[in-house]
Amino acid sequence: MDNLSLIIEALLFSSSRPLNEKEIMSAFELRSPPSSREIKDALKAIEEKYSGNSIELVKVASGYLLRIRQEYSSWVAKLWEAKPQKYSRALMETLALIAYRQPITRGEIEGRYQAIQAIKALKKFNPGCENAKLRNFGMTIGIRDTRKIDAKYNMTSQDVHNQAVFDDSIGIFPEFIDGYGVLILPTTGRYFQLPYRSMIPKGVSNLLVTGRCVGGDKLSHAAVRNMMCCAVNGQGAGVAAAESIKTKVDVSNVSITRVQKTLVSQGARIH
Repeated sequence: MDNLSLIIEALLFSSSRPLNEKEIMSAFELRSPPSSREIKDALKAIEEKYSGNSIELVKVASGYLLRIRQEYSSWVAKLWEAKPQKYSRALMETLALIAYRQPITRGEIEGRYQAIQAIKALKKFNPGCENAKLRNFGMTIGIRDTRKIDAKYNMTSQDVHNQAVFDDSIGIFPEFIDGYGVLILPTTGRYFQLPYRSMIPKGVSNLLVTGRCVGGDKLSHAAVRNMMCCAVNGQGAGVAAAESIKTKVDVSNVSITRVQKTLVSQGARIH
């Protein structure tokens, strides 16, 4: 085919993506298709044609394409400077209504509204916060309540409210509850102990689960899910795991006395 290289050149120019040999050959379905060798020769001819030109034929993973050489791309880019799209007020309001129907988007909006209301309350009722300002919001909505294990001991709301004491305590945490419509700030001086058993799931050997997944009921979760409490439990879990490896026993059978002694030596308060 005398004009094969011109046809392939036109195909490459008109395509918005690289074309491989099979795709080039498919353009000739109604006619006698060229062989793979003929296509390769035509591509070679195109490559030689643009040698030393501002355009080049390149082969990439998905096929062949014609493109501007790198040294001239900055000049071409000036023709394609992005301009911000202008949207009508009606369109923006429609998009806002659609977005608000999505649970996550609605949560993002509601969360920011509640943060603003909290700042207003602090400025009005909390001494020293009269000139407080909100610096920033969290980047995205967080998940407070997820799955929890069924532990050897599941904490209860009574433990949190009544300064619970445990023989296997690996740390303490104040009576700080924030969730499910209950808010108790850590200003009462009351605190509860965190039992090691709440990190040991029933029916599973050699496994510790810490963080907000520890065993407990709904209201106790509103306290132990706090990052500070997760850090306390996490330190206890780490020490216990090290003790388990050191003494070659299951994590459920480690010496809690040795774990507590190590935690105290690290500066932790367990009682």
